[in-house]
Amino acid sequence: MRSDRDVARIAVVDEDEKVVFDHDLKDAPNLKEALVRLKAILPVESVIVGQSIKKDLEWLTLQKPTDYKGEFDVADLFRLPMQLTNGVVRYRYFSLRHVAKYLLGQDIQEADHDPVIDARYAMKVFKKFRYLHENPGRRDAVLQTLLKTPRTPSFADRYPVIDGVSMRAPRKRGSSPSIRNANRIAAEHAQQATNGGGYNLHYQQQQQHGQQPLYL
Repeated sequence: MRSDRDVARIAVVDEDEKVVFDHDLKDAPNLKEALVRLKAILPVESVIVGQSIKKDLEWLTLQKPTDYKGEFDVADLFRLPMQLTNGVVRYRYFSLRHVAKYLLGQDIQEADHDPVIDARYAMKVFKKFRYLHENPGRRDAVLQTLLKTPRTPSFADRYPVIDGVSMRAPRKRGSSPSIRNANRIAAEHAQQATNGGGYNLHYQQQQQHGQQPLYL
């Protein structure tokens, strides 16, 4: 089983969820040229918003503060703590599909990944979080719902291996999470999240020696 992948498609939407960049590298310029174009359209003062975006930024060679001002990981905004027996606090994270389904009432990613759809819904979720911060009761109800409802399978859950390429790292098992510290977690991001939106960047990937597009 391999974990080698390469970028196959890059998509960017603005705060209004309008597409400002969409390049499929299968029939478009090579990655180096696409990244030059991407950096050219991203304002230096932009804030990048996305689901689990750390690796996205690394693979796309985007550097802070040279290429952008800051970033928000949507996955962190809705994470929930779980207290392990050794006293180390780890977090339960929800997939973008799970949050969109129960927060927005939209079931996305039912078929193949579309980075434009993923980018738009990550931005929708981010903007919804800013609203929920102003309504703690509603926010807590949403966290309860995300925790108690059946887990929505992500793309990696449904397709853990494609053409011998692993879609994710092995999961670590732990105890069931609680929402005891949900308010504190939301507060950690509240001040930053209320400062405004930015750009949402997602991309698909493919294994280095194949054509199947994959999103991570």
